[in-house]
Amino acid sequence: MKYILILSFMILGMHVYSQQIPTTNDCKDKKIERLRKQCICKDIEKYANTHYDVQRVAMFGKQGVNKIYTRFRITNGQISDIQVKGSSYTLEQEAIRTLQSFTGITTIPGQISEADNTYTVLIKFEIQKELTDL
Repeated sequence: MKYILILSFMILGMHVYSQQIPTTNDCKDKKIERLRKQCICKDIEKYANTHYDVQRVAMFGKQGVNKIYTRFRITNGQISDIQVKGSSYTLEQEAIRTLQSFTGITTIPGQISEADNTYTVLIKFEIQKELTDL
């Protein structure tokens, strides 16, 4: 009975940890996991805010500041399982396209729990509509 319990614990334990830790080039020197994760989020947020095609989706956004909240996982060096919440479906689809185009993720050897592999990034942009005389 002891052998069965130990074996089942070992099998369950193998699914809890990943052998590759996701990181970016700017963050690979961070040794503390919390700081590394914050650094990755900042890198992805910076990328998303510069590569989000505001011109293409401006007609679907509201005047002023628009925010799209995203949550995703990084598996095998790719952003996956993207969940978005925004004021319009088109804004959400552009956020998904932008995150999927991010290619700066690398992996380093180590162990990280799968629960710690979820990231949250806010994409924020402003639309200024000018009033014209009709």
